[in-house]
Amino acid sequence: MDRPPGMTLLEAAAGTPIGLGPASALPETTLTPLQALEAAVDEAVRRPPCHVAFSGGQDSSLVLAAAARAAARAAAPPPVAVTLRFPAHDRTNEDHWQALVLEHLGLGEQVVIEVGNDLDLVGPAATAELLRRGVVYPANAHSLAPLVEAAAGGTLLVGLGGDELLAGHRWTRLNDVLARRRRPTPRDAVRGAVGALPGRLRGPVLARRFGKLPSWLRPDAARRMRTALREEANEPVRFDLSVEHAARVRTPVVVREGLARLGGAETSVEAPLLDPRFVSALARAGGGRGFGDRVAVMHAVAGSALPVALLDRRDKARFEGVFFGERARRFAETWSGEGVDEDLVDHAELRRTWLEPWPDFRSALLLQLAWRSRHGATP
Repeated sequence: MDRPPGMTLLEAAAGTPIGLGPASALPETTLTPLQALEAAVDEAVRRPPCHVAFSGGQDSSLVLAAAARAAARAAAPPPVAVTLRFPAHDRTNEDHWQALVLEHLGLGEQVVIEVGNDLDLVGPAATAELLRRGVVYPANAHSLAPLVEAAAGGTLLVGLGGDELLAGHRWTRLNDVLARRRRPTPRDAVRGAVGALPGRLRGPVLARRFGKLPSWLRPDAARRMRTALREEANEPVRFDLSVEHAARVRTPVVVREGLARLGGAETSVEAPLLDPRFVSALARAGGGRGFGDRVAVMHAVAGSALPVALLDRRDKARFEGVFFGERARRFAETWSGEGVDEDLVDHAELRRTWLEPWPDFRSALLLQLAWRSRHGATP
């Protein structure tokens, strides 16, 4: 069974990186998070052309705002927002948010690339990349290929890292209670008790409660994954320490390897939200109790750099239908087990997952590994 660069065989079978990378000291900084993000993109805007993969969501908008501010300060050409548009998929439409952000930032140029069903997991764009570069994580990395082409010879900035650093902190509610931003409930006493456990006990508890395992893993593989998840699940209660913890999670680390492959020698693909300067500034600004939920974090980080309506936004576009399209389903129906280790994966359960209306996206990687195996590509 093949596996993407930087991933273990177990991670390939699970369809996702697992655990934490090595710890490294973050640089000390007195910058605000927004200033640190501007510093992270400064070199890119001074070396035009600089493009930003811009969906209109909060993460890409934050990166675009930082790049626009850095370019203005350096008297460099403004960054170019480059956007994929999916006319056949209404759930992906963010035109309103894009227009709102571009007007707020005073950016007139936007490159829009319309795609139909070409970004299916085993559609034309994906299979071209699978045969040329092999399978990379995440399975939808091929969707960046048109954006990389638009940014040829320069830099493409992406919003990778926002979900890990700006949202999803496990202890947000407990920190809200401890900071007296929220009235406690009886369940908060339970949260506090779990948070107070020593790490060697808290990790297994959290891994059991929050670490949903892929349904297609064989029992032994599931047990090994559960063990590997303990360290990742053991997120510190303090906001600043949880930010540092999130920066070590292997998922964004492995994604960056995939992005580097997509960019090649001519085009640099960078994720400034994972820059150590931004991570350090965010941890320092939030301190022990943080800011609150994602909306509060966005207000604290972006301030007036982005429209208030966008900072208050709680919904997100949905892209599952773009990738698990007709070609992916036809392949799943005819798949005979090639390319996927049966000692690790229950083939019948994996096929059933692929054919669900909204499949677990972790299974997408295995679908591409199977397709590449069928078509004669060797590791």
